[in-house]
Amino acid sequence: MNKNEKLNQKFKEKNKLFEKLNTNYSQYKEKDLITVKKIKPNFSNFYDDREISDEFDEDSDDMKIDEENAGLFTLIKREQLFLRLQYKKYLEKKHPNNLSIFIAEILDKIYIVKIILFLRKYDIFTHQLSLYVFCHLLLLSLLCGFFTIRVIKKIWRESNYPGIGFYLLYGLISNIIIWIIYQIFLYILDFRDKIKEIVSLQKELKEQEMYEFDDNIDERNEKIFKKKYTLTIKRIKCIIFAFYITMFIIIVFCTIYLVSFFALYTGTRKRVFKAYYLSLIIILIIKFVYGFSLASLRIASKINKMKTLYKVVYILDKYIS
Repeated sequence: MNKNEKLNQKFKEKNKLFEKLNTNYSQYKEKDLITVKKIKPNFSNFYDDREISDEFDEDSDDMKIDEENAGLFTLIKREQLFLRLQYKKYLEKKHPNNLSIFIAEILDKIYIVKIILFLRKYDIFTHQLSLYVFCHLLLLSLLCGFFTIRVIKKIWRESNYPGIGFYLLYGLISNIIIWIIYQIFLYILDFRDKIKEIVSLQKELKEQEMYEFDDNIDERNEKIFKKKYTLTIKRIKCIIFAFYITMFIIIVFCTIYLVSFFALYTGTRKRVFKAYYLSLIIILIIKFVYGFSLASLRIASKINKMKTLYKVVYILDKYIS
């Protein structure tokens, strides 16, 4: 007997008891009755998998739409939700438009677009945007570090130095380093599991209230939930505070470094910004090709039912994006 069947059986038993008490109510005076918590008879949504906790569940389709009449942008947002689903779950979803899969994969890899369009309900926009801008400052500072005294001397001795190879190589290296830093901070600012714990606890307490005859259960559960909620929020605030303090210290250091560098090496300033712009173009091209390739493999695995290929795409989407 699965969980839903057990709950259904328990509900029927409790409902019968309630009906019996309700039928015999007129035979007793109100003061002679033992106070019994009334069971709410409407459980139409109780066993629905799409409860409040599903908004924190990547396996959930929290966009109820008409696929045939939905616009392209709606389908793109929907497909982006499905990018990190397990193979079986992904095949259960409807994918009416392959173009939306391609666009969702590509846009998912471009962080500024992802922050603006694809943030989940548990993400905080200001923190994500602050981290994005912060990483661009780090990128510019790191590129300055590659223009050493030896490189600057060579620039003044040779008219065609540095060449495009210098910009491409150090631009790529800088972006890889910044990507690692970005992912570390992103992991620190990911509160999904913490918030999901609160929502799951709330769901469990509601279930408990529905099936237990205890006058003090509401008050007791409220205290349990409040304690868990307060503790979780306190931890989140501490993490955010530590993040902004760390970011502020690094920003001050980078600002002093950049101001000093541009003041001393005025002739190199244009080359630094050239390296910065080229590194952005490089990484955008890489992200486009990467997203396009993953989308192609995803569609191929879906059409040909290739579970192993889908697992490769799933790992890449989850850990390298």
